[in-house]
Amino acid sequence: MGLTVNERIKELDIQAQYYANEQNDKHGVSWIRTYKEKFAELIVQECATLMAEQKKYYADPGKYETMEYYARMEAKEDAFSDAEVIIKQHFGVES
Repeated sequence: MGLTVNERIKELDIQAQYYANEQNDKHGVSWIRTYKEKFAELIVQECATLMAEQKKYYADPGKYETMEYYARMEAKEDAFSDAEVIIKQHFGVES
């Protein structure tokens, strides 16, 4: 069975291609290097964005029923916030 690429990856691929084309046209830089760097950056940014969205979900006080539940969800919110920063730092992607 072959691997399939989801639509979001295809969208990021196209964004990276457009960016590489622009940079190549403006500055004469290596297209493939620019494309690879931008594509990787976009994937990392997507991962960080997913963590930020999860953080917002767990930060909604309307979802909490008890103080114990609130404490567990607050810990998860912190973990997602940390994950967002860690992912970006690990791959050298700025916000």
